[in-house]
Amino acid sequence: MLTEHRHVPAGAIQVIAANPAFASRQPQGAELDLAMINAGLEPMPVPQSPRIVVLWEQASAAALPQPVAVLIDASEPMLRSRLLPREEISQDNPPTRRWKMLDEIWLNLVADSGNGASISSTLWAPGKQRALVVLAPNARNQRLKLSLQKKAQTAAYLDGAAATDSAFVIVDEILGHAPWEEI
Repeated sequence: MLTEHRHVPAGAIQVIAANPAFASRQPQGAELDLAMINAGLEPMPVPQSPRIVVLWEQASAAALPQPVAVLIDASEPMLRSRLLPREEISQDNPPTRRWKMLDEIWLNLVADSGNGASISSTLWAPGKQRALVVLAPNARNQRLKLSLQKKAQTAAYLDGAAATDSAFVIVDEILGHAPWEEI
């Protein structure tokens, strides 16, 4: 799969990432698309196949383009969780035992070993098939390595006690320069 590159207006990604609605929760409904449109980005259609788009901004004509985010589209959710039972024991005397169903992430998009680009935040579109990975400043010339990590579910009725975490690299890019730069 080829990585796409796209120019974005200076400060647009920071406006999206700083949206007060996203401070305590992930975007709902069309909020991420609307935030992108309000920041000056035209809507990107749902792709026919998985897609990776590096978003670059340029503060001025004399400045070098800087990578500010990566948009990842997939055909399946990249963030998945499931309800699992966990026993809770109260601090009462005598203690009370009860089972509670807790939501646990078992598939997630994470920075892989060898990643050099710092990630500020990840915004998930509803359905978790689109992720906007916001990069920290100075990501230029850094290696961005992201993987889908499957957390082992060691319960006997799931993966079993011998299960271990596994990861599949989906992004491995050197953010050296925007393709339209003359080098």
